[in-house]
Amino acid sequence: MKRKSCLFLLLFLLTLSAVSGKEKNILVLDSYHQGYHWADRTVGAIQSVLSHRDDTELHILYMDTKRKSDPEYLELLYGEYRYKYAGMAFDVVMAADDHALDFMLKYGDSLFPGVPVVFCGINSFEPERLAGHDNYTGIHESYDVPGIFELITRIHPDRNNIAVIMDSTLSSESLLQLVHEAEFLYSSRFHLTYYSGLSTEDLTGELGKLGPNDIILWGIHLRGREGQFYTVRESLDLIKSATHVPIYSIWDVVGFGVVGGRVSRPEEQGRVAATMAGELLDGKDVRDIPVAAGHLVDLFDYPVLREYGIRLSQLPTGSIVLNRPFSLFRENRLLFALILLFIVLLIGIIVVLIWDIGRRKRAEEQLIQSREQLAQSRKMDAIGQLAGGVAHDFNNILTGILGAADLLFEEEELTDQGKEYVDMIISSSRQAADLTYQLLAFGRKEKNKNVRLDMHRVIKDTLFILKQTLNKNISFTTRLHGANCMIMGSKPALQNVLMNLCINSAQAMPGGGDILIETSTLHMDEERCRDYSFTITPGEYLELTVSDRGVGIPQDRLERIFEPFYTTKEKGSGLGLAAVYGTVKEHRGCLSVISEVGKGTAFLIYFPLA
Repeated sequence: MKRKSCLFLLLFLLTLSAVSGKEKNILVLDSYHQGYHWADRTVGAIQSVLSHRDDTELHILYMDTKRKSDPEYLELLYGEYRYKYAGMAFDVVMAADDHALDFMLKYGDSLFPGVPVVFCGINSFEPERLAGHDNYTGIHESYDVPGIFELITRIHPDRNNIAVIMDSTLSSESLLQLVHEAEFLYSSRFHLTYYSGLSTEDLTGELGKLGPNDIILWGIHLRGREGQFYTVRESLDLIKSATHVPIYSIWDVVGFGVVGGRVSRPEEQGRVAATMAGELLDGKDVRDIPVAAGHLVDLFDYPVLREYGIRLSQLPTGSIVLNRPFSLFRENRLLFALILLFIVLLIGIIVVLIWDIGRRKRAEEQLIQSREQLAQSRKMDAIGQLAGGVAHDFNNILTGILGAADLLFEEEELTDQGKEYVDMIISSSRQAADLTYQLLAFGRKEKNKNVRLDMHRVIKDTLFILKQTLNKNISFTTRLHGANCMIMGSKPALQNVLMNLCINSAQAMPGGGDILIETSTLHMDEERCRDYSFTITPGEYLELTVSDRGVGIPQDRLERIFEPFYTTKEKGSGLGLAAVYGTVKEHRGCLSVISEVGKGTAFLIYFPLA
């Protein structure tokens, strides 16, 4: 009878598993509690990424360490989890924030032996923290306290005193060390006063003494000296009720009364960690997923900016502003996007025509060598007429775009940001006009007019356009270290080179990523010049590198990527890199490419210095 009961129970469990349809299980262990803004945003991002997996079930646990985090409490949690999940098999454990990671490092081998762990939201991460645990990976928060000091200097150049507000939690201890390091670097600019471990009455009394020369830096203040817990809103409301001094934050509490800060966002932490967990479920080895650092953004709250009279023009380029009111650009974003797309398409058509004309020109030169000079000169005349007609039509189209943009610029409802985008449309249209002029000159058998150019300026002008047209999950990092950046060249042609390479890099990172653009100067001797298939002479060169961490190019395809009409993409035309190759050759330069599948690609271009 007992054997029959056990068999019945086993069949019941198997039936229940089949009904649920969930073959894989993920445990999300969050350090804090439901309703806490960072925890809710992190867990929400994890759920949004993994919700599409019908074979996976999420189990979410909240440790509530903002209220209790002593060793006895953690030991009780260990006992509870060991009893609760004694018969449960997890495929991945996700540890959100420091308490959860430390808990797993101490108890994980006992609770969930052999299960890979993905962490996120970690403060001041050091690789030594994972010593002896090779089944851990994840994403940690990035902090830039010196960057926040630079923000304050930029926006409040007349304020020199910073009041740092912290509590005694584990997260505060990590941030406090970063503040001390930044204080040393900025000791001649700021005087810092620390408010930590004060009672509510003492804290509000001290804050009431702050004046027009002061700034508040909110590190973490969620637990009072008396042991009571504050929500983020309660903490900031308490501070704002005591003083009217502008408040900046080290981590993302923008939207609760602070001006802003240079912060990591919990949504990114949860999204990246969930993506890593998904890769593990799909069979990837945890050791093949490196630990990543969170991306920092300059984040501000529009109503608070208005409260303190801070203009948007005072903010760093690329800043994100929350809670902005109605703007013409945002309400007509599709229209602006279509105009920009149309301009990009025009530029692409012009590039294709330039390449096609070049191909025809080379064919005609070969025919001229075979004593058919008269027939070939007639064909060249026909090409010139074609180029002139195309250039004329494009000029008419561009004239309409420029006229419409000028009229739009005069609209009274147009905001400052809207005017910036209109300026960008006008600038891009004029660049398209330059390419059209280049096409017309080419058709008349004229060579490109190379002039002395600042390559760093060409890079910055091109990135301004790319940042507005590419997906917002694509970021750019520039390291322009070239001591001499002056070359002889055609600005439209060089901009086209950068656009093609950056667009290719963006397409190689469909999930987003960073494109790195670097310059340096070097001397190329005769031996090094012979290493390239290009005809180049020894001398001083500017090295331009465009690299990404995208899908990479297989080695057996690298030798063909510059061939016309050859492409590794499903929807590629095979013309972009061919145009890059031709432009570099016309500028008496050379190029090479380094790529590894799954790790990224780097294009290295060398231009002779002017």
